[in-house]
This record gives sequence, structure tokens and C-alpha cells, in this order.
Amino acid sequence: FAAYRQESLLANLLQPDSTRCLEHGGSIFLLRSDCGGQPLDRLSPQEVDVHALLSQALRQLEVLQREGLVHQEIQPSHLLWSARNGLRLLGWSAATGRAAPPGNLRYRAPEQTGRLQLGVDSRTDLYGLGISLWQFLSRRQPFAELEDPLELIHAVLAVELEPLEGEVGGLIRRLLAKDPGQRFATPEDARQRLPLPWIERAAECQALEEAL
Repeated sequence: FAAYRQESLLANLLQPDSTRCLEHGGSIFLLRSDCGGQPLDRLSPQEVDVHALLSQALRQLEVLQREGLVHQEIQPSHLLWSARNGLRLLGWSAATGRAAPPGNLRYRAPEQTGRLQLGVDSRTDLYGLGISLWQFLSRRQPFAELEDPLELIHAVLAVELEPLEGEVGGLIRRLLAKDPGQRFATPEDARQRLPLPWIERAAECQALEEAL
């Protein structure tokens, strides 16, 4: 029950009153409010303010870092976007210790493959954000041609994805650095490198959400 309760507290820390943890008949339930959003893997870039999404995602990862937590499962299906309510982060089971990260290697950071003498930290979540945005903007699944687990692990460790153009593409390229030391040091460091208009746009979205 403690892990479910922690998951509820974390979700509410990022988005107040979004989740409730209930116990009934010996079973535990997490009830999430309907924010009207859709996961990134069901949306097109034309439906999302990518600048606002990136800024909001980094702010939420900052909160996790302050709490001493690593999400470990940042992927498109766990990034829920609503034009009205902004970003909601899902998939908390690994962060709370309720379950180990699933085996979808396409979204794992190199340090999550078990082949490096490295642990996970907030830079692991930055990689997950980068791979999610790469898929979202390119409309291609990372390493889509590979199915064999060993080949996927090799690709995660050594194969660079095709760079995306523009300022967003440059940021994603750094988020996807194979060496965690070459990524941004923290989510706050990454957010502070965003151009000011992106941050202002995210603030406008937040103000609109609070006014509704």
C-alpha cells in the first residue's frame, strides 16, 4: 500500500488533485482525474505545443530530482498532453519501487541496459524525455528495424539516431548523449538552456490552466 500511496503523492505533487489512492475490499486502487489529454504516441506534432511540453516536462523532472527520485520509465505512452491542462506524467511504478522497469529496450538509457558500471539518476530521465521527443517529432520508433534484444542493447549503447533539425533537435541530441556525462547535468540545467520565448510560452499555458 505504501508504494501506491507514494505514487499518488508524487502525481499530486506534479499536478495537484490528479490522483487518489483508495483501499476497498482488500484491494488497492489508484483513481486518476480525467485531464482530457492523450499520450504522445497518439498525437501528431501539429496538435502539441512542443516548446511548452518540453519546458513543463523539465520542470516536473526537477521536482522528482528534488525528491531524490528517478522516474526510469519516461516514454511516449507515459507523457499525457492536453492543450488545456498541459503535461501529465504517468508510469510511476519503477520510481516508487512498486515494479521494475519494463523490458522495452527502445526507451531505455544506456545505463539501464545492465552493460555499464553506472547507476540511474536524473540524467536517465533526461534521456527518456529525449527519446520520447525524438519519436514524437520524427514519427518513427527508435531502432524500429530491430527486434532481437541483443541487437537492441547494442543500438542503445552505440548507434546514434538520426539528428533532428532546429533548436529543438539540438536539445534532443544532447538529451540523447550515450554518455550521461555529456547530457545536461540536471533537468534545471536543461531548462535554463531553453530560449526565453519557450519558457514564457510554457508560463502562459500554466497561467491559462490555473485560470480555467
